[in-house]
Parts: sequence; C-alpha cells; structure tokens
Amino acid sequence: MKTFGLYVLCGFFLVAGVRSKATELTLDSRDFVPTDTPSQWAESSGGSLICTGGVGVFAAQLDLPANSTLTQIAVWGGDSSTSRDSSVFLRRVCQAEFLATSPTFSNLAQVGSSGSAGAYFDSAVLNEQAFSTNTCTYSVVLSFGDSPCSTNLSVAKVRVRYTNDAIFAHGFE
Repeated sequence: MKTFGLYVLCGFFLVAGVRSKATELTLDSRDFVPTDTPSQWAESSGGSLICTGGVGVFAAQLDLPANSTLTQIAVWGGDSSTSRDSSVFLRRVCQAEFLATSPTFSNLAQVGSSGSAGAYFDSAVLNEQAFSTNTCTYSVVLSFGDSPCSTNLSVAKVRVRYTNDAIFAHGFE
C-alpha cells in the first residue's frame, strides 16, 4: 500500500508541475502590415520599424491558443521626438459565430514611448483570459503619433507573454 501512495503522490506533483506553461510571442518589423493604404514604412539597419509617411498605423495578428491567459505586453523602440509618442495596443476583436452582429473591439493594454529622447522600453502586466479563437482574434496595433507619422519614432520589437493550461492545451481530442 505504501508503494501505491508514493506513485499517486509523484503523479500529483508531475501534473501540478506542468499545469501552467509560460510562453511568449515576439513580433518584429516584418510581422506588421499597414492598416491604411497611404502609410509608408522602412526598416532600419537594426531591424526597427519606422513610419516614413502617411497615417502610421500598423497591425500584426497574434496566433494565441484558445483558453490561454495573457500576462504581459512589452515594447522596445526609439523615440527622438519631443512632441509625439508611439503607442502599442493589445486588441481583441470578437464576433458571434453564425449571427449578423457587429464585432466588438477591446483594447486590453496600451504601452509606448514617453516622449523623452533615446531608446525606450515599456510594459504592462495583465491577467486577461483569451476567449475562443473561433470567435475572437487578437492583434498588436502600432500607432506612430499623429498623422502624418513621425520618422523620429521606431519600434524594434513587441513581446506578448501568456500562460496556457498544459493539460487542456490541445482540447479534448
């Protein structure tokens, strides 16, 4: 009987130890596309995204597993503008399946530059459950100040961290 109890105890600790797996998605300049036609962009020699004209709004879709929990968004970039700031939004868009309803847009977090010259880093901690990926999409939206965008702002990378329940990571199939 002591052997059985030892196996049950070891099995419990193994399951408890892998219950939640922290993962991250890192986006760089090649992952973003302009959300409007007149936006123009360039990639710096260091790989940063720089808006060179137009409105300056870019987006990248996130491929999140269903039922994960979003825990952090962070951005690295450059800001040499004293009058404009870059903003990065973590956005969720949901629409009910098979119904003619309007989608709902939610900004879950916002990070960005502060206006002081030089390289910047900003992050936001969150605890947001990612709903079913069948009805909701998640994206990161960059805004390079007011229109026309400022060439003094750049984004090097954006990181989104999330946890996923390892037991149900692949559903019940």
